[in-house]
Amino acid sequence: MRKKAKNATHATTKRCPECGGTMRYETRADQVEYKGHVRAFDTTAWWCDDCGESIQEGPALRAAERAFIELRAQVDDVLLPEEVAEVREKLGISQREAGRVLGGGPRAFQKYESGKVPVSGPMKNLLVLLDKDPRRLRELRTGLPRPVGAGREPVLRPRRDDLRFALASMFVCRRYARVSSGKPRS
Repeated sequence: MRKKAKNATHATTKRCPECGGTMRYETRADQVEYKGHVRAFDTTAWWCDDCGESIQEGPALRAAERAFIELRAQVDDVLLPEEVAEVREKLGISQREAGRVLGGGPRAFQKYESGKVPVSGPMKNLLVLLDKDPRRLRELRTGLPRPVGAGREPVLRPRRDDLRFALASMFVCRRYARVSSGKPRS
């Protein structure tokens, strides 16, 4: 299907950078593919009469990106960017705090909500659960207590300063052992 673009401010034709053929600015059916699935949409762009190549600009390019994001979300069964933003806003937290509390890092939710990075399956599940019961966010913020097994004591981990002291002590002891193991001084 070919239609002349309405209100086209472009020249009527130009050369195709791929094959050198004639390109026309018009509306045609286009499609995006993801994991064997296809989504069709109409787009206005420069189309080559010979090789079928297109050059998309501005709104047409954004429409193609949006079609791809929607197809990827459908195929991978994950949330769309606006759905991620909706859940986060419902929880009343910033993008940075969502990344810190829910995981992914300080800019993760900025990328999820812009569509640059799709949410993972586990993140989608977490967001769906929090959407159904936002009160559970408090548990994630404070951290859940770690269960202690029957008869087992919790493992105490040394602090960083303790480790530095232990390593420094080992170094001093080894050095002293090397010096003192030599021949006795007269």
